[in-house]
Amino acid sequence: MIHPRLLASSAAMALVLSFAFVGAASALTVTCSGAPTATNITWTGSASGGIAPFSFLWGNGSTSTSQTIAVAPGTYSMALEATDASSTVATTTCAATVAATSTPPADGLAAQIQALLNQINVLKAQILVLIQQAGGGGTATSTPPFPPGCFVFNKDLKHGDGGDDVRELQRTLASDPSIFPPDLITGFFGPRTEQALMKFQRKFGIRSTGFFGPLSRGFLKENCGKADTDHDGVRDSEDSDDDDDGTPDVEDSHPHNPNIATSTNIKSVDHGNRGENGKKGESDNKGKGNSDDGDDESDDD
Repeated sequence: MIHPRLLASSAAMALVLSFAFVGAASALTVTCSGAPTATNITWTGSASGGIAPFSFLWGNGSTSTSQTIAVAPGTYSMALEATDASSTVATTTCAATVAATSTPPADGLAAQIQALLNQINVLKAQILVLIQQAGGGGTATSTPPFPPGCFVFNKDLKHGDGGDDVRELQRTLASDPSIFPPDLITGFFGPRTEQALMKFQRKFGIRSTGFFGPLSRGFLKENCGKADTDHDGVRDSEDSDDDDDGTPDVEDSHPHNPNIATSTNIKSVDHGNRGENGKKGESDNKGKGNSDDGDDESDDD
């Protein structure tokens, strides 16, 4: 029979040895890593040293040893905390980067944009034709037709300017006689041209300044040939008689205006040196009405 004192001594020795083993355990450490893909990151954690079992707590509240999170391209960091059986705590932080996907070449992107714009223009034309065929009446005319002007304007124009560019602008404005009378095409940018241009800009949603700048020039360039002056559902660029006056466009000096006889032959260019307001001398910038040119139009359109 074992003596009670011997048993007590053995138990005390075992307790001392257990504490000795605990003190001899290595320090608790925790590590983590992030494995990225094109759309997510998989975070994985592990612990060593200390006393098992271990528990984990991620910075986002997860307590698993591994988790996958969907993210956008960019660099991310994640904190991880590990606790062992003796309540010892160790922390660490890991990072991972999700790379952005490659973008199309600039040329390819520009081609895609242009293709979409072309599709939009085609749809607009189809919608207008459908409205007219359905007898929309006022609804169809609520959308103004695109102006014909296919002349390439390479410079800005303003009150007081003159020359071929001004004459072409006046012809474009005169495609709608309610905006500019065709018999006032003189090649001089006077008050009547300025007022007509402002009316044209308002009609097509351009800032109405009376200055023919980049926005107005760009509008005419983009919409060149898309007009349907006679509203017959055929664009002017595809219609052999745009104004339906019985004279083919190739023989008509004013193919977009049925109110001017073919024999006119653009006789309004001279007008006996009379300007847009009918005052003699305006074509050389001496006519009445030019005194309102003091504003700076360089930042207008």
